Amino acid sequence: MQELYDITDIKNQLETTNSNTFNIISEKNKYTLYNFPSSSNLQQKTITYTSNGIKDLVPDDGYEGISQAKINIIVPQQSLQEKTITYTTRGTQTLLPDTNYDGISKATINIDVPQPIFNEIIANISDNGTYNYTPNPSTDGISKVTINVNVLQYFIDKLNCYYLNTSHIQNLREISTIIVYGPTAEVISTGQIDGEDL
Repeated sequence: MQELYDITDIKNQLETTNSNTFNIISEKNKYTLYNFPSSSNLQQKTITYTSNGIKDLVPDDGYEGISQAKINIIVPQQSLQEKTITYTTRGTQTLLPDTNYDGISKATINIDVPQPIFNEIIANISDNGTYNYTPNPSTDGISKVTINVNVLQYFIDKLNCYYLNTSHIQNLREISTIIVYGPTAEVISTGQIDGEDL
């Protein structure tokens, strides 16, 4: 804000000693001064900023203001990594920068998960019982199980002979397939009875 000062008595002194500092305009013994010298205690301050953000520049204790400020800006840049990684297993993976890096600027991800390997099992069963089959340790599991049943059946009961429409006890041997539905149903079988084809 401009202020008016009556400096009639010191006009000549001001014009002589501050000719390069003041712009004095004469008007009816009143003078308007611009850039009137201040006697405030001002600081020439040097400060260094090492982080981003809005900073307050204030004078140190004992100073009324700052006449000049030298500001050094030394904000370290983030160290970002361009990372290449290969995943060989299924599941959720966490991608992190290596030590001494602040983050990742670019990631190249190779997915190289081996396809599962399955084996097929062929089971030949010639006796009654319970059977367990496990996959080969070098594979991931079983994709198919083929079971061939070739169990010899012995019919030594006269009632069983009735199902076969025979009148005496017979032994059925070398039978790989036999389906018996009942007294009035047909019998489907393969093999021989007493040397004769069925």
